[in-house]
Amino acid sequence: MKKVDIDIKNMRAFTINPVAGRLILEGIKDVENRWIAPKVRKGIMAVTFSKIYAKSKYLDDLEWARDFAGKKVAARIPAYEAFSEMRGKCVGVVDYEIKESTDSIWWEVKEWKPWCVSNPRWLQKPFAVCGQIGCWTMKPADAKKVLAQL
Repeated sequence: MKKVDIDIKNMRAFTINPVAGRLILEGIKDVENRWIAPKVRKGIMAVTFSKIYAKSKYLDDLEWARDFAGKKVAARIPAYEAFSEMRGKCVGVVDYEIKESTDSIWWEVKEWKPWCVSNPRWLQKPFAVCGQIGCWTMKPADAKKVLAQL
């Protein structure tokens, strides 16, 4: 693997529901919709799955995925129980770039700048993080764990 240059003191992460996160890390969903964009407009960001994730929310998210990407893509999303080991963990990384616009079907809120994501990578060893909703700065020790897997 090629060496990746990451500032471990300022590595950013975003927390997402596991269905949308899986679509991103499978390379299907190429835009994340957030109303606040990070100050750094381009780079690498860790992906963490929400720790709290009710089955009713999972079913809503599955329907949302079906509406956007179709039945074949939604069928690739595992059962709710399969996400239990990944909730509350850093599970992957993506390259991101904040753009003014995009033609992606995943850009849902045109008033927000799309976070265009690419080059998704699953971590071989997901690990628990004490994150928060939205975009946040990882602890340097956690950023080192990410870097070690790239």
